[in-house]
Amino acid sequence: MERVGVGFLTINGPDRVHRAVKAVLVAADADGVPRPRICVVDDGSSELSKSLIGSLSHTLGFDYLVHPRNLGISAGWNHLMERLGTNCDTVLVLNDDLFVTPGIFSAFDYWIKTNPTLPWGTVSPWLRYQGKVLRLRAEPDWEPNRPLLSLSPCGAAFFLRTPTWQKVGPFDETFKSFYEEYDFGLRCVEKGLGCYHLPWPVVDHGWSQTFVDNADMLKPTIRLASSKR
Repeated sequence: MERVGVGFLTINGPDRVHRAVKAVLVAADADGVPRPRICVVDDGSSELSKSLIGSLSHTLGFDYLVHPRNLGISAGWNHLMERLGTNCDTVLVLNDDLFVTPGIFSAFDYWIKTNPTLPWGTVSPWLRYQGKVLRLRAEPDWEPNRPLLSLSPCGAAFFLRTPTWQKVGPFDETFKSFYEEYDFGLRCVEKGLGCYHLPWPVVDHGWSQTFVDNADMLKPTIRLASSKR
């Protein structure tokens, strides 16, 4: 199996980070894979949260990087890839409100072993929110039990190989939030690499504090107009 690292970007409290990291450790144990290296990038949580997450990093054994201020999703993803890419072949990038389920690592391992020559850029799992699996719009003849080729990864959870990130280029940090995954996906396509979504396993999606504190981020037209600095 490839050396897979797991990276989280957070602006939330320690409870969610604790649950997300523990879910990864449980899944790795269930899948029979070595404990993955885990890194959490803090992109602007409160001073109290930083202190508590810092203590948690020692207890659970993960790397903890703290941004001096909120730098945005793309900057956080780039810093995760820089930190984990030094000794990991592939990085599983997750929001801190994404709770992986057993099978996540074995499904990815099966994917790369059964598609050794397929040029892929990212591989994403399906998300499940409040018990409902969130599926992308697909072609009419697409079969739900087969991988789906898309123009972008899922912005909340995706596997990305370190050489691919280096080849395609870093995530565009001029995007504040949202659409950075579409930009990266289109650049993957330009390099002849596909973005795939696997039908199994599903990953449980919580509700990010980003949306609780910033309701306007849910309005696509507003975000599209202001997503570039």
